[in-house]
Parts: sequence; structure tokens; C-alpha cells
Amino acid sequence: MIKIKNTKIFTVNKSCKYHWSKLPKFIEFMENNVLNLEGANLSYADLEDINLEDVNLEDTNLSYANLSYANLEGANLSYANLSYANLEGANLSYANLEGSNLMGAKLEGVNLWYANLKGVSFKTIKYFYNQNISRIKTDHKIYQQSLIGSVGRTITYIPSLNVCWCGCRKGTKKEILKAVDDKYPIEHPINKEYRAIFKHFDNLEKIRNEK
Repeated sequence: MIKIKNTKIFTVNKSCKYHWSKLPKFIEFMENNVLNLEGANLSYADLEDINLEDVNLEDTNLSYANLSYANLEGANLSYANLSYANLEGANLSYANLEGSNLMGAKLEGVNLWYANLKGVSFKTIKYFYNQNISRIKTDHKIYQQSLIGSVGRTITYIPSLNVCWCGCRKGTKKEILKAVDDKYPIEHPINKEYRAIFKHFDNLEKIRNEK
């Protein structure tokens, strides 16, 4: 296992001959070891498309970091600060995000298959749609329906928190339906579609609470 403390992340190019000559060996070494970045300060870091599979990022500061399309499968992000981080398209399958701070984070198109999001404050997440939430572990029941409305949006709804993401719009159920009413008359098929979906979600939540 490699443990890096107080290390700055930087990039090199071909003009940096000494570092460039060492880079292949460094990459080979990193591929065969588990990286531990626990408690590191990576705020504002550009980590787009990086491979951090199984890396320990517990209590790491990743606020405002760009982690779009990063591979974070199996990574330990428990209690990490991911506030306002861009996680669009990232692979977080089997990742542990328990207690992490996702305030203002962008989780559009994220793979959360078997991810642990217990202790996460969902109300503070800015974008949370078009993601794979199969087998997700949370403190709340999450409902999702795709291909809704005129452009086939995805609705993600947490009844116990009364928070909903519909495309790039976030709000309570009442606020989302008000936005639909402002655009479509009550008898319009699209308006009826949204209301039917929310009714379905609420009925499922009621049934599950009876168990």
C-alpha cells in the first residue's frame, strides 16, 4: 500500500525530461499498489477521467474537484468533502460514500450500483438524475422513472424528504408539479403523466411503510 501525505498533484510534459523518463516506472508501480489518499486536500483538482478504483479517499477534501467520468469503483469516500464537485458520468459502483458531504454536487449520469450513501444529505445535492441507483444503500427509499414528458426526462423522487429532481430542475413535489402546470394545462397528457407518476410513487411509499 502506498500512503501519500502532504503531496501536491502536478502534471508534467515531454519538455520535463527527468520526470518524463521516470513516469513509465511510476505508472507501473501505481498500477500494482493500492493508493491511500486519506485526508488529502484535492479541492479544485482536475481529475477528469482518472482511475481511482479501490483508492482510499476517506475524509479527503474534494470540494469543487472535477471528477467527471472518473472511475471510483470500490473507492472509500466515507466522510469525504465532495461539496460542489463535478461527478458527472463517474463510476461509483461499490463505492463507500457514507457520511460524505455532497452539497451542491453534480451527480448526473453517475453509476451508483451497490454504492453506500448512508448518512448523506440528499437535500443538498444539486443534480441527481439519469443515474444507475440499482442496489444503492441509503437511509431513504428512492424512486425513479425515465422517459417522462416531452423530452423523456428522468424523475428521481425521495418521498420521505419531499425532494425531487426532474432533469436539471430540483424541488419539492409541489414545486415540480407547479412548474408542469405553468407549462401544460391540467388536462394535457403530459401534465397527467407527471401526476400519475407521483401518485404511483406515493402509493408505493405508503405500501412499503405498512410493512
